[in-house]
Amino acid sequence: MPLKALDSSQNAVYSLAYANTIELKERHPEGFTCPYCQQKMFARKPNKKIFHFYHASQCTSKIEHHPESMEHLLGKQTLYDELNKQIQNSKNSELKVEIEYPVKEAGEHGRIADLMITHKEQPHIAIECQLANITVELLKKRTQDYEKQGIGVIWFIGKKADTHENRQFLYEEFGDCHIIKFEERIINNNETIFEAIFKDN
Repeated sequence: MPLKALDSSQNAVYSLAYANTIELKERHPEGFTCPYCQQKMFARKPNKKIFHFYHASQCTSKIEHHPESMEHLLGKQTLYDELNKQIQNSKNSELKVEIEYPVKEAGEHGRIADLMITHKEQPHIAIECQLANITVELLKKRTQDYEKQGIGVIWFIGKKADTHENRQFLYEEFGDCHIIKFEERIINNNETIFEAIFKDN
């Protein structure tokens, strides 16, 4: 469930920049395509969930990507908002944070980083939000795929990915371990919202 699509001029469109599908369609009445397989895409915002794009059929691109849960989208959106705020506060115009950044040379078929901090328009640090079950061997391989391209990586792990073995690997590899958790919170009129909480462990 991507947060990014292309418009008819091949410019990137981010669902996070719009409040709803009506506003999005008014700005882009020509519709959207997938940045990776060029198939037609649509936008939707399920009740109390993350506004995102979707394919009418499965993405056919060979670049490595995986199914994303609503929690993954929430984690990715929260990280994007926080990193974007930090970069803006730094007043460094050469730094940017981009969503779903393709690194075509990484791995056998390329990889799509959840987020990428770029420096002078070049990929600098990949940010990965990992919630699904993953082995230490696969964490290591994906890390090496980025490092071979001169790209650093910061992992945020949660849910099934938050295991003792994975934490130990991150401590040994990077000297720290970033954890993501999800909590429900009651706001006005007893409405329940779901939040992503990040912490160093």
